[in-house]
Amino acid sequence: MIFSTNHKGAGRQPPSHSSMLKGLSCMKASDRSCRPRAILPALFAILAVLLSSCTVVKIGEQPAGGSSAGEADVASYARDTWERVVSYVNEHAHDLPDVMETLLADSEKAVETYGVRNASAGSAWNFIIKGQGKITAVHTESRAGTAEIDVPPYDGEPDAALQIGPVFKGTSIRDSLDFVNFDQFKNQIDFAKLAAAYNTLVLENVIDAKGTEWFQSGKEIRFVGVFTENGRDILITPVELDETGGGA
Repeated sequence: MIFSTNHKGAGRQPPSHSSMLKGLSCMKASDRSCRPRAILPALFAILAVLLSSCTVVKIGEQPAGGSSAGEADVASYARDTWERVVSYVNEHAHDLPDVMETLLADSEKAVETYGVRNASAGSAWNFIIKGQGKITAVHTESRAGTAEIDVPPYDGEPDAALQIGPVFKGTSIRDSLDFVNFDQFKNQIDFAKLAAAYNTLVLENVIDAKGTEWFQSGKEIRFVGVFTENGRDILITPVELDETGGGA
């Protein structure tokens, strides 16, 4: 329980200063006439005053100005901004082959040319990309499912992977947006919830809208999404997926 002082002791008269001081004066070591039964009434009187000025608030019933906006509020914000997210990613997407080529040749030039990240010093670089490719394999053994993608010129080898869930890793979408930053949220917990809320919307609006059977080896697809550079594999979180009409 959380106690907050708001002086709601209406109807109860606090003990007089003289009576409290009289009781407290017994606490002096030099007063040998003091007895425990003379001290206790004063202590009870002080405790009654303190409790009468408090109200009890249960956890989860804090007012709107509390420390957390709550999971429902963050999810609502994510849904309200989802269309803006999709438009932003489409507007700022670079061709994946160009980004990949620059990353391999000069990673510093790649982040300078294509990279985006939030304001936190030392945070990872993210890349907003678009492209097309052919699905070479689908992995759903884990709940963090992926579809491997071979991008043109096709050689049968995967160049990147799409996250297809239902569990999505990372915070790539949140950290690629220039209209979202930590200062808009009350604490780190809510900021983390936003990344999870955006990933949930990917599952609902992008992956589930296609159905798991849509992801088949040999299918040629177009994608728009984001990935976080980690020095290893390219793992794309998609915000749009379409079939290009190609085939095996």
